[in-house]
Amino acid sequence: MSITSIISLNQLIKWFQTFQQNHYFLKDFGFGEPYSIGTSRQMDFPYMWVTMNEDSSIQTSTNNKSAIPDISFSIMFMDKINNQPNYLDTNGFQSDNSQEILSDTLQCVQDLIVYIQQNWQQYGVLISQDVSFYPAVDETTDKATGVVARFVLRTRQVNCIIPESPATIVVQPAQATYSTLLTCETLDTCSTFQTYAYTGVSYNSGTTELTLTSLDGSTISVSGITGGGGGSGTSGTSGTSGTSGATGSNGTNGTSGTSGAAGVSGATGSNGTSGTSGTTPANPITLSPVSPTSLSYVWSGTLVQYNALTPDANTIYFIV
Repeated sequence: MSITSIISLNQLIKWFQTFQQNHYFLKDFGFGEPYSIGTSRQMDFPYMWVTMNEDSSIQTSTNNKSAIPDISFSIMFMDKINNQPNYLDTNGFQSDNSQEILSDTLQCVQDLIVYIQQNWQQYGVLISQDVSFYPAVDETTDKATGVVARFVLRTRQVNCIIPESPATIVVQPAQATYSTLLTCETLDTCSTFQTYAYTGVSYNSGTTELTLTSLDGSTISVSGITGGGGGSGTSGTSGTSGTSGATGSNGTNGTSGTSGAAGVSGATGSNGTSGTSGTTPANPITLSPVSPTSLSYVWSGTLVQYNALTPDANTIYFIV
């Protein structure tokens, strides 16, 4: 017995219907060709109608060990045209609500895109192409209008074996949360899956190792393939400015400067006051004129000193 995870067409249609049931605007749901709308019962407006397109495909790997469907859907959101006078003043007399319907149904397309991205990707279902859309008009007695959008959904599957009796295929998209595709390339051998039924699956993100536990308690560990290096991260934002530093200590005294240049000469001072008259010596000396050439000595001293001398005719004496 073998266990594999398959997202079937029935499961996708069920998820589409769950979206319609949870949406506040949509009142009804259907699946099939557009010409079958309303043939079995009257649709309640506004409704959601899903059709599988002819351009769906299955991608196969080069080693023929995987088959990944790309399923194309045309999804129609329609509402009934309401003709009435002056429905909107901006649209004029005898206008209808076609513009409002186009706006509302286009919003449903955008809501479905977000719904798939947030709720289906964890089960390996992706929107593989850009979503195109165009307005549609139902000219039958229903008189409806709306938007038709094209969604291409890619699913992920384990295709190691062909499910044969007594194999059991378990469809549990609400419980499985695989983020990578499990194929024969990531397993030691596919024969293990054909022989054992597994009761538990664990994954170690640190060692990228997948561990399978069988009914008899034995385990098989399979190492994953190391991924390539991630790209460089974006530059971080600039940090905040640092606080001001403390005040530095006083520097050492500078060296003495060189001597300044000599100042200019000062102005001539004023004349001093006249001195007092000297006293008359007690014993005046009368000097006889002598010839300058006969002088041999000049003497100066006090009167007391002079009185102690024996005068010389060839000497001039000055008493101070």
